[in-house]
Amino acid sequence: MIDGGLPILMIHGSKDQTVPVRNAHTLYDQLPQQKGLYIDPDAGHVEAIRTHPDRYQEVLDEFLHEQVGLA
Repeated sequence: MIDGGLPILMIHGSKDQTVPVRNAHTLYDQLPQQKGLYIDPDAGHVEAIRTHPDRYQEVLDEFLHEQVGLA
């Protein structure tokens, strides 16, 4: 655990019409802890795992390995 809290990985779709992608950027900028942000260029709301499953898994694996020391 880090002083600022648990590491957070945010994954957002650039075509999300439910939660604007700017909200992900705003939240990311305000988080004090270790963090990661991946914006899937083709995903809508909660679709990144379906639009690019291989890239989704790569992002998750990289975050767990580099930021958390897992995987």
